[in-house]
Amino acid sequence: MRSWIYLFVISVGAVFSVYADEATDATHTANAFYRSYLTDFQKNGDPEVFVKNCPRLTAQFKTAYFKLLNKARQADPELGLGYDPIISGQDSPENGYRVKSLQLKSDGAHAVMFSSESGFADNSIRVWLVSRDGKWLINGINDLVGK
Repeated sequence: MRSWIYLFVISVGAVFSVYADEATDATHTANAFYRSYLTDFQKNGDPEVFVKNCPRLTAQFKTAYFKLLNKARQADPELGLGYDPIISGQDSPENGYRVKSLQLKSDGAHAVMFSSESGFADNSIRVWLVSRDGKWLINGINDLVGK
């Protein structure tokens, strides 16, 4: 009986450990993506090049992103989309965004990003992540989801 209880406790501990590792990895991916995105945007000013080359985004997300931009440019060649769908606006906080909450789900993870800077504190960003080949990748930001 003791052996069974010991095995059960070890198994439960292993499950929680894997769960914690997955949550940590997904959180790291979302935080690292926004940190590098905003740094690159401030340096180069071209989010499209960043998105195209970013290894933290799924191919499906990239396709959805460029379809959205192209559709907006066809509708209004001068203005285009008029906002950045990655930051859900035109301006970004100087200190960036970070994960406020994260939920692991059977099909991936859902994170809510926020900034503590005034003027941005009410602007949360929802991020959907999927695990592919042992790595977390971003597959959706707010209403823009890769399919």
